Amino acid sequence: MIESLKFDGISFKYPNGTEVLSKTSFTIPMNNWVFIRGDLGQGKSTILKLLLGLMEPSEGKVIFNGFDIHELGFEEFSKFLARIGHVLDDEGLLSNQSLFENLSLPLIYHENKPHDERERWIDELIEKFKLMSFKTARPAFATTETKKIFSILRALVLKPELIIMHNPFKDLGEMNQKRVLSLLEEFQDKYGLRHIIIAADEIGILRDKKMKYLEINKGQVHEL
Repeated sequence: MIESLKFDGISFKYPNGTEVLSKTSFTIPMNNWVFIRGDLGQGKSTILKLLLGLMEPSEGKVIFNGFDIHELGFEEFSKFLARIGHVLDDEGLLSNQSLFENLSLPLIYHENKPHDERERWIDELIEKFKLMSFKTARPAFATTETKKIFSILRALVLKPELIIMHNPFKDLGEMNQKRVLSLLEEFQDKYGLRHIIIAADEIGILRDKKMKYLEINKGQVHEL
């Protein structure tokens, strides 16, 4: 289980010399919806990528359950990642696979479920957005909105304990924004989703949601 996530003295500098985080230490509130806010270019997406191990800090540690994630072995880190769903700005769908196959791959890799069982679960998710007609399509033949929805479904398909999302409602119409919000709440109620971390340029549909807030300002992160 994911019990704690901390940044300890984290600095991050891009190759061009731009420093977005400067020796900042903070704890991610657990068992909550967490909204990370800050001006454009302040480091919102950087924090998410550091949490996922997609980037290494210039200095400091990202600590998961008391362990530096960059010191975990491959097997331990794979178990950690299997508990996490993520949606970043680049949807990351494989262009040579159908949208259904993109959702299937995490189930095959982490759980090796039988095909029929996988298909029933994936169809149930797709049907919530009335997108069965896109099931066999490749990403290139889907709209931006449809690709965004399938990226969100892929992040949820393993019933994660933690989901990390960057601008999850961007490019979605009002109806699909509501469907995504409802789906996240359903996964909290039924499927063990405990921690939801969202970084976005605008709060939008989440304005009335009870959440914890982290704010980035001049390289430092503070809970509000």
